[in-house]
Amino acid sequence: MWIFPFIGLFVFLFMIFFKFNRVFTGSGPFCGWGGQGGGSSGPQSPLDILKIRYAKGEITREEFERMKKDISEGGGP
Repeated sequence: MWIFPFIGLFVFLFMIFFKFNRVFTGSGPFCGWGGQGGGSSGPQSPLDILKIRYAKGEITREEFERMKKDISEGGGP
């Protein structure tokens, strides 16, 4: 009978370790410190990066339209 509390403690500690390991490493739906969060892990296209910058407010609408036109033409400055 005395082994059941140890088994319960072991299972409890394993669950705590598993949850914290997922949180701190950034894997799974509860990615936290050090994790990248949702989204695809593959490379992003230049247009996707431009849209993100516009959504964050890093560039104005005029800059967004100009850069989008440059990207679609395939040319630079």
